Amino acid sequence: SFASLLYPLGQRDCGDDAMFGSLGRLTEPDLREPLAQWSRRCAGAVSVRRAHLHERGIPYASTTPRAPLLPAREAATRVTVWQRTTSFSGMTAGADHGTGNAATDVLTRDRDELLATVAIPEHGSQVPLGAFPRGAKAGNFFHELLETMDFAARPQTLEPAVRAQLQLYRYDETPWQDVLPHVLCDVVRTPLDDGRGAFCLADVPPERRIAELEFALPLGDDTVETPLQAQLAHAFTIDAASPAERRYAVAVGKLHLGVVTGFVKGFIDLVFEHEGRFYVLDYKTNHLGRAWDHYGAERLQTAMVDGHYHLQSHLYALALSRHLARTLPRYDSRTHFGGVFYLFLRGMGGPQRPMSGVYFQRPSEARLSALDGIFPAPSTRVHT
Repeated sequence: SFASLLYPLGQRDCGDDAMFGSLGRLTEPDLREPLAQWSRRCAGAVSVRRAHLHERGIPYASTTPRAPLLPAREAATRVTVWQRTTSFSGMTAGADHGTGNAATDVLTRDRDELLATVAIPEHGSQVPLGAFPRGAKAGNFFHELLETMDFAARPQTLEPAVRAQLQLYRYDETPWQDVLPHVLCDVVRTPLDDGRGAFCLADVPPERRIAELEFALPLGDDTVETPLQAQLAHAFTIDAASPAERRYAVAVGKLHLGVVTGFVKGFIDLVFEHEGRFYVLDYKTNHLGRAWDHYGAERLQTAMVDGHYHLQSHLYALALSRHLARTLPRYDSRTHFGGVFYLFLRGMGGPQRPMSGVYFQRPSEARLSALDGIFPAPSTRVHT
């Protein structure tokens, strides 16, 4: 402090509080000698002289130059709508009552049973899973079993895994611990016919199949000008040969998708290769009735339309075809892409009922090409 310069420590004979209190009573003559001593101690670095009242000191001026005010940068690109990730479930949520918006983030796997339960006359022999609980929980139950199942296993080999799964999902073990191992073996031994010869899942070794293949398809930038549902409706009118396909082209155009940007994400239940051809396969646990007749071709076509499964199957087919085009040398979709199987598990009866519960389609090249324009290819990602 300034006081310590005028009164060095050696000259203090009282406390600091007393010293600072006495400074306020000092007069100019009292300060002359301490100031002169201070000047002598500084060897001329400090001089003391009387200032006249009319003299003015030099005002302080900063020597640091002021930087010029810079203008804010302007964005050179247009800020687009926030991109979201949706899924087939997000696109078709609320389809039954005209609501829903694909712009809502829905990242769950597409396993919901979208079909409403209706009263169906019960006649004919009964399917083993007719009384098994319904809903999305049942879908998860069977998907997890089939994801880890040895397709070549016998029923007795599957019993421990089935019992553990029943306990995990809190389902009654009786009678299902005895029924389900035989049902699962019937599923993997039901003939699958793609028009070139029948085979079954038990014929496909583990190294030729991938479960839960994840993909992401980017949406184009023109969904604002032309609604996504209108673009999809146009794509599904292409090569719509059957009444069910023409009916679905109308149904997909009625979805309320809103303005969608970003990605459509999904998980394909199973992708497998058989005799040089690659297939998409999806498991469905929809309850279409308790009789075998309820899982014939006509009922399955209705389920595909009502559940918007045609849209789902084409998204899967497009994702797989693009993945193969990038990873398979000399890929030719007409030779290497086999098609899409939808397996309605409750109605599959093994070799003794070869057509029950199995729906097959192979999307046309022209229709996939139209979808290719809706979901631009360069940014497509598939995760194995």
